Formats: sequence, structure tokens, C-alpha cells
Amino acid sequence: GWGGYFAFVAGNYELPEVIYRIGTDRSGAYTHYERKRTRHRWRNSDVRNAPVYKTTYVTPDYAVGSDQGGLLQPIQQHSWDVTWAVPDPRGVHNTIYSVQAHYSTDELMMYFTEMPDHMPAAVTFQGKPSYNQEDKLLGGSPYEQIFQQDDALISLSDIPAGATFEQVNGFFSKDLARLEEDSSGWIFTQGGRAYIAYRPLAPYEWRPLEKGGKRLYSPHRQNGTLIQAAAVGEFKSWSDFRAAIRALPLEITLQPTPRVIFTSLRGKKIECAYGSAPHVDGRAIDHAKEWKLFSGPYLNAEVGSGMLTLTHGRLLRVLDFNTLTITDSVVP
Repeated sequence: GWGGYFAFVAGNYELPEVIYRIGTDRSGAYTHYERKRTRHRWRNSDVRNAPVYKTTYVTPDYAVGSDQGGLLQPIQQHSWDVTWAVPDPRGVHNTIYSVQAHYSTDELMMYFTEMPDHMPAAVTFQGKPSYNQEDKLLGGSPYEQIFQQDDALISLSDIPAGATFEQVNGFFSKDLARLEEDSSGWIFTQGGRAYIAYRPLAPYEWRPLEKGGKRLYSPHRQNGTLIQAAAVGEFKSWSDFRAAIRALPLEITLQPTPRVIFTSLRGKKIECAYGSAPHVDGRAIDHAKEWKLFSGPYLNAEVGSGMLTLTHGRLLRVLDFNTLTITDSVVP
């Protein structure tokens, strides 16, 4: 079988130096962008494969990653999170995020060809028991819109009456080193060497999680989450971090639809309004025009080019899928 074949081939595989250096470089922060697509859509969509715009901000202490929200993957979509570095991740929940809890027959019909009559029940019976549960922590929503700039992220939800469900669930790990609710509305947390400020946009309450940690339960239709992460080493103390976050300009409007204007720790003014393009420092962000297949300091590729360039320092490796050739060079 293919498993045995690749196990045999891997024994003779030699990792290219440029890939090794990219994978182990922890010298500083960077942002990486990727453009993907959904799996085939069979119904309830005007396009067969919708674009997926991914953003990842990576530092030695933590990473923030996201897509643009919406229904991009049935059942098991995970649209954003902050993950902090740990020496050994086994048994550790080193992440924090929120979801707009949602399920629907329309979603399943979009991505599966079965008849809709018993779809949600069949999915839960076939090994996805949380799919139609209100305490779910996994899944996409047609009512969630996400934008990320560096290590700041804004998720907005405008949920129609009668949707399943009319709420946002936030995951707060058992492995957080600190968690402090502030009168300003911010929830300050620490995971590893990462400080994370979490701002629910609507009132909430806490509910326990079976395997430890707790769930932020916010049963409001106009809703969302604002996140700002930072490295512990950027501040003299925990108190200084909290003071810096509280001092950041922030405007939140929930009616008639959610809107956030936030100036991040990196000095970027981010404006997000549900149903509209996000703005950064007054400039509208157009995902379709700005997101390449790969874009960042290490991997770059134009959509449709068939060529991927890998770079680290003076090392350059070009994969040409048009001619099935690999070219390695050292830039003078």
C-alpha cells in the first residue's frame, strides 16, 4: 500500500537546506498569506470552489492564524485561533479562540450529495456528535466575518433570529497560566510566553468544559470577538501589558450590525463592519486582489503560475510544476 511505499522512500529522503532553515528559523515575527479553495460545492452556491484567504502571523512565542469566515468546510472548520509555543504539546491545549456556533441542513447540502431529510442526525451518528450541539467548539458559520492584521484579529457575527444557534462560544484552555476579567471589558490571559487580550463584543457567562478549561457563552445575535496578542518580553510586567491594552483606541457598535474600530499594538487602525470590506489605516482590503497563492518572506507564488519560490537568506529554491523541475541557487 501507499503507506508502506512512502515509509520506504522517506528513509532515503534528504531535506533541502532551505526548507530546514525556514522550518527552524525563530529570529523574528513575520506574516504569511495563502490562497486556497473550498472542496466541491454541490448545492446552495453560485461557485463550485470558493476562495479561502488564510493569514498567519508567526513569532517565536506564539502564532495567530485565520481565514475570512463563512462556510468554507463542512462540520470541522476551524476559522481562527491564537496558539502559544510549548516545549511538548502532547496533552496540552495551548490555544484560545471563539466560534459562532452554527449547524444547518443547508450547510451539509452544500458539500455533500446525500438527500437532506436526515442529514444532521446522520452526521452526528457517523462520528461527529458535537455537530448539532449548542456547546460546539468546531465549525464554520455563514454569519461570521473575520479579519486579521498582524497579531490583532476581529471576528464579527450578525446572526438572524431563529438560526441554530444565536450565540458565540469562546474556548479558554485549562493550560492558560493567567485569566483576569477587567472592568474595561477585556479578558486578559497568558499562555506560555504569550500575553493575549480577549474582548467579547457582547455580554457573556462562563460554563465549564468536560476536559478542563471553560467556555465563554455569549447568547446574543449581534456579537463577535476582538483579540490582541503580544510577547511577554515586550512588556516590563503583566500590569504594563494590561495598561497598554486598555489605552488602545477602541470603538464597538453592535446595532444594527456589528462594527469595530481598533488601533492595535502595532499602530494599525483597523476598521471592520459586518457585510463590508475591512479597512487598515483607511485603505480598503480586497482579498481577491491582494492574496497570492503564497506570499511572505519565505514562500511566494502567483495564482496560476505553477511556480513556487522558497527563500531563506541567500538560499533560493524554485519549484516549477509546469516543467517538473527544481532549481537551487545561492544569491550573490
